[in-house]
Amino acid sequence: MQRVICAVAVCGLFTAIADAAPPLVVETDPNPPQRQRELFRIPDGFEIQLVASDPDIGQPMNLCFDAAGRLWVTHSVEYPYPAEGPDVEPRDARFAGVGDHPPRDRLSVIEGIGPDGTPQRIVHFAQGLNIPIGQVPVPGGAIAYSIPSIRRYRDTDGDLQADAAEVLYSGFGNLDTHGMVNSFTRWIDGWIYACHGFRNTSEVIGDDGVEFTMNSGNTFRFRENGSQIEQFTWGQVNPFGMAFDPFGNLYNADCHSMPVTLLLKGAYYPSFGKPHDGLGFGPDIIDHNHGSTGICGAAYHSGGHFPADYVDCLYICNPVTGRVHRDRLDWHGSTPLVQSQPDLISSEDGWFRPVDVAVGPDGALYIADFYNAIIGHYEVPLEHPRRDRTRGRIWRLVWKGGGDVESPSMPDLTAESVEELVSRLQSSNLTIRTLATNLLIDRHGDAAAEAVRPIVSGTREVRAAGPVVSEQHGFLASDVQLAHAMWVLERTDVLDNDLVAKLADDPAAIVRVHLGRVLAEKADWSDAVRAVSQRLLRDEDASVQRAAVEAMARHPQHDQVPLLLSVLKNAAADDTLLQHAVRIALRDHLRDEAIGEQVAASDWAPAELQTLAKVSLAVPTSSGAKLTRRAIEAEDLSVEVRRQLIEHSARYLAEDQLAGLVAMVRSLDGRDLESEYEDLEAVHAGLTQRGGRDESVLKPWGLELGERLIDRALAAGSRWSYRPLPGRSPGENPFGPRVRACADGKQDVLFHDSLSRAETLTGIWRSETFALPQRLTFWLAGHRGFPEQPAHDRNFVQLCDAVTGRTLERAFPPRHDTAQEVEWTFGEGEVGQQVYLEIVDGDDGNAYAWLAAGRFSLDGFEPTQFSAGRVAADLVGTLRMQELLPRLINVVANGPAGWTTRVRFARTLLEFDSRPLLAAMLEVVSEGLVSQAVGERVLQQVVAGEEMQEDELLKEVANLLPESGQRRFATILAGTPVGAEAVFSLIEAGRMSPRVLQDAQVADKLAAVAGQSARSRIADLTRDLPSQDAALQEMMAERLELLEGSRADLDRGTWVFKKSCASCHRIGQEGKQIGPQLDGVGIRGPRRLLEDILDPNRNVDGAFRTTTILLDSGKVVTGLVRREEGETLILANEKGEEFPVPVDEIDEQVKSSRSLMPANFGELLPPEDLRDLIGFLQAVTAEQASVR
Repeated sequence: MQRVICAVAVCGLFTAIADAAPPLVVETDPNPPQRQRELFRIPDGFEIQLVASDPDIGQPMNLCFDAAGRLWVTHSVEYPYPAEGPDVEPRDARFAGVGDHPPRDRLSVIEGIGPDGTPQRIVHFAQGLNIPIGQVPVPGGAIAYSIPSIRRYRDTDGDLQADAAEVLYSGFGNLDTHGMVNSFTRWIDGWIYACHGFRNTSEVIGDDGVEFTMNSGNTFRFRENGSQIEQFTWGQVNPFGMAFDPFGNLYNADCHSMPVTLLLKGAYYPSFGKPHDGLGFGPDIIDHNHGSTGICGAAYHSGGHFPADYVDCLYICNPVTGRVHRDRLDWHGSTPLVQSQPDLISSEDGWFRPVDVAVGPDGALYIADFYNAIIGHYEVPLEHPRRDRTRGRIWRLVWKGGGDVESPSMPDLTAESVEELVSRLQSSNLTIRTLATNLLIDRHGDAAAEAVRPIVSGTREVRAAGPVVSEQHGFLASDVQLAHAMWVLERTDVLDNDLVAKLADDPAAIVRVHLGRVLAEKADWSDAVRAVSQRLLRDEDASVQRAAVEAMARHPQHDQVPLLLSVLKNAAADDTLLQHAVRIALRDHLRDEAIGEQVAASDWAPAELQTLAKVSLAVPTSSGAKLTRRAIEAEDLSVEVRRQLIEHSARYLAEDQLAGLVAMVRSLDGRDLESEYEDLEAVHAGLTQRGGRDESVLKPWGLELGERLIDRALAAGSRWSYRPLPGRSPGENPFGPRVRACADGKQDVLFHDSLSRAETLTGIWRSETFALPQRLTFWLAGHRGFPEQPAHDRNFVQLCDAVTGRTLERAFPPRHDTAQEVEWTFGEGEVGQQVYLEIVDGDDGNAYAWLAAGRFSLDGFEPTQFSAGRVAADLVGTLRMQELLPRLINVVANGPAGWTTRVRFARTLLEFDSRPLLAAMLEVVSEGLVSQAVGERVLQQVVAGEEMQEDELLKEVANLLPESGQRRFATILAGTPVGAEAVFSLIEAGRMSPRVLQDAQVADKLAAVAGQSARSRIADLTRDLPSQDAALQEMMAERLELLEGSRADLDRGTWVFKKSCASCHRIGQEGKQIGPQLDGVGIRGPRRLLEDILDPNRNVDGAFRTTTILLDSGKVVTGLVRREEGETLILANEKGEEFPVPVDEIDEQVKSSRSLMPANFGELLPPEDLRDLIGFLQAVTAEQASVR
């Protein structure tokens, strides 16, 4: 069995109890600020101070400092419901509620923060805001987001209160209020950076006329005068919190992807179901999630006031667990990898909810505390009475040492001269340097440029006497001063080519990195500037190289392509950010039409061509397709990459080049039948995505390949066959291919495995007869019941005489997941006789009940993932190859192939002969819900075509199914008008339980095809039934009693997760990301987890609601919309399997309030399995818990 391994750093599992996260709803009463202060846990030598609290502020959102040392904060009493106002989007049912009063939220200024953290005053700069989050002070006022716009608020008379406001950018979505537009971060390049939050869709435009759309997690940047706004990165889920480091790297925090990410401009990052652009997702810099999916807030402490161990660290907030985490960065070239340190702050007060952090000009760390008994936006109803909407605190963490360190004072840079500000550029505190740089430009302009010019034009020998301001990176105060000074010259338009060339030779890497970033922001490049960029590209420092690469991405030119290829070839293997930055730069070059055509027509070395072709997967143009087409025949391509190149070529090549592409792919050498089919499928996928339904170019190849696939299916069908245990009715075959490890070190070996479908299934997997060799070996894994119980003899592999059936040899599984070798030897009198093998699973238990056998010393006895019957059936249906239907009919009718192949062929036959009732019956046959004897009658009906018998068979099938099977049958039938009527008829005839109509998915599908009449009939047929809610509550009470009265088995819980949940949900690296990620879900507690599992439609995140689609044919399909691929909509079904729907076949689509998770999941899961699953989910709240 698989195991769950909970490895918690330092002291094992003690944190699971001692440091348990607060529950979803904290039942204790709130503490006053001074009492809360006593409950913090912080490292020795630090002191935490209260800066502000309710009622002076509401619940704080974002923190930001200005050059005067004042702390600006957005805070809310409206959240999570917006007040009435223009462009407030209609709420959906889950978040229904809009305040019927004018907005009451504020942007406030905290001024004169003293040594003990106490401010002199708090001024409400802007009032009447509607859930403001992002904000940043700018000259003459501030820029802030308030639904639905980013506005500039001006203080015209200097009283720290806004007198006027203007909209800079609008059109921001606000359906979901817990992210929206946040974390405005003003950097030294003149841009303001920001995050875009979960679920919302925003269509924004700048004064330059460039418009773009963002959906859910993204980042963007904008100019403070409203002139320009642009997307910076794509993806993430609900990013909240941003921070720059001294090199100008931008980090942000996110939930449900990774806690912290170094953002590469133009990169794509993981989100819920959205694809990357073809390059792959941007690299991770952290390998864990800090025990929560609710991470937010980020700050980088570069130095000043904090002791050395706490400098050059990222600080991020975890409001779910009530912690501020500390992450040190370990650099590998230009790639930092997080080395998590002990938490900076935690609390015994469960109401502590840190949501943002900021390093002040004084070097102290400021924390926004969204003080609340509830923090989850989705996990707890928004109207819950304990959800607080008024309390909030801001804390200040200072270093006191042994008591001999004075609290830092807050500088006022606005009172300093140009010369003093220039001196501030040497500060070790990045906040000071950033504020001073922007103030020099904002207030002093040309005078500032003149003041810094001697610094930029000087030599390092002149400045070498300055102190070291970064022990980790080794740069001097004068180095960082020069880096910021060059930005002053650049933004005042006086950084000339001579200075640029001089700076390229500066010995300080940080200077050269910033030079690369300066070059990126230049609108146009002269030849001299381009030459400097190429020098930086050859720099010995990887961070300088990456800065040059990112600059070239913004200024593409054909002759830069070989240079970029050279950097990628020579990049260190662990410098993943440099590698990905080069790919982005190459992508942006190839997306330029003229450059793309030049590159496609040029000669390249084989390795270079492969690189360009892989990058071209992100280039949706005909020139990109020419490159992918050229690389398909490369010898050392992986199978996966070749398929991607084929698909891209088929999608984007010019129409007149498609026939040549098909001919070339068809003629590829060195493939087996499986690979050839998958290559054809790749061509077909590309053709489908480009739109149109003409697939005639593939038909000749398809017919020839289809014949060979059918031949293979017939041949393979006789090698191994399923049969039930003696005395048992036929059921679903438990055996299938599955990868196992062996005791001799071999990994990833395919076995005939009875765990591949469901552990409770039983049966015999019998081989064809063969002549007995002198020596027969194979490898065997598996179990014989629970380890603490005596071994049973119901699972084994045996060798039998083909004439008498007598058992010649028998081997039992080793009670281990790792396979052990079995060897049988035979005498001369036995060798040559006809025998067969049987792999027998006679254990119908739900754990430690499987066995697996493989690595037979007999040719052709190994399992394969490839099913010739399945792909033959798919191919005939996909390409509409009626020419091959007679062969399929013969197989279904006469049975010269295995059962599974016959069922698949029958399904394909029904694609050509629309008989929805029979198709539904065939579906329950394929799922093993009826006996094989009944299934045989269904197969014969497919080839017979007598509708009268079909009606009788329908009634028989419905009558034989248990209620759970009837619910599944009704769900399938309800997808067509004929099937919908059949559901009602079967219920009225007493052949199907009316309780199936209480299933939400069944009711929704019936209503989609039959309209209001269906709802009326449902109401009539269910009028006398007991409430589904009452039955559900009874089940919940029973399951909760089991949870509280017995101990969960975490090993079995791991197994249940993998078997029943991992097809849609992920924990750590285990499972798919179709439904919500479950890292840290145990914080919800057993009652809420029970509710989520037994009643999955009660709390459905809007991103995971299913869509019901009515097709032109009248058929209804339901699934979770994942993405669009060209002219194809990709959905996922309840099994976690993706399926395509051509866009041009959709008549109507309606988003429901339902979950993809089956409503009867609790009925399908045995009570003990449910207990163990919930126990496992609770166990993984510990930060280092993972599924292994």
